[in-house]
Amino acid sequence: MKSMLAVAVFTAVVACLTSLCPGQDRHSSGEQRSFGAEDQGFRRPLSVPLTILDILTTQDEVKVALDIKNVPSRELPPSWFLASEVHLAGPNERDIVVMGRCPVCGASVVPFWVFRPHKHGYQLIMAGGGLGLDITHHRTNGYLDIQTGLVAQQKLSTSVWFDGTEYNLVRDHAGNRDDHR
Repeated sequence: MKSMLAVAVFTAVVACLTSLCPGQDRHSSGEQRSFGAEDQGFRRPLSVPLTILDILTTQDEVKVALDIKNVPSRELPPSWFLASEVHLAGPNERDIVVMGRCPVCGASVVPFWVFRPHKHGYQLIMAGGGLGLDITHHRTNGYLDIQTGLVAQQKLSTSVWFDGTEYNLVRDHAGNRDDHR
């Protein structure tokens, strides 16, 4: 029940935040832009490419799950992930959002990774976790901003992930924190 309330609160807040920027460039492709921890599937699923699975084996959350399940990294099950194609910089760029599924997850909190095509496959450009990941309509230097969020102690916390040149954690907006202490 609490997790459903958390998803509803997170979705409502993100919808309000993105609607405040009506002048921003819109994507008309119909691609999925909101990904949530309780999603059982993505609207336009994609098989996780082998080069991305190789990168995922280096991630802490995945290493722990492999260890607990006693699975060799070379046998990482693709079923532990959901993936979808997105376009962060333009229609010709095929970026991929990957979300961890159980056993690579927590209680209503999941890891998210974003990959960009690279000359040798894919490059990990963002890794973070939370209740959801949203690709906003706002652009910084031509790239769509990414936001993650979670609800802790019934308060929303969001994080913005683009610093103008790379997808790095820029700001945390924690509803349960007093920054003036």
